[in-house]
Amino acid sequence: MQSTFTYLVYFLSFWATMVEALTRYQTTPPSDAIVVHDRQSLNDLVKIHSDTVLYAENGGYYLKNMEEEVVAITADDLCKELDAVFASIDAEVGSGSEDGESGSLGGANVTKGNSV
Repeated sequence: MQSTFTYLVYFLSFWATMVEALTRYQTTPPSDAIVVHDRQSLNDLVKIHSDTVLYAENGGYYLKNMEEEVVAITADDLCKELDAVFASIDAEVGSGSEDGESGSLGGANVTKGNSV
């Protein structure tokens, strides 16, 4: 009985931590997607899945393959960091008023648009 309770507590703690890390998303991201918490992990994942593109959508960032299947999503802390990177790129490029701007982020293909 105690081991069942222990497993339940661990599961609920893990679930709560995961939910807290994904508060930016307007709708629930796919449950089978990998949650990436830092840029190094994102870069490592892109090396493994080289046919992926990073999309800004649903309040966060999705790493999708060429069939538009979600491979990974970014946690809130990494979203804030990526927001700052994209803001810096937008400032350098100009007004940034056009949708669908593309760029490069640590070797990853990146597409930024106003998708939801």
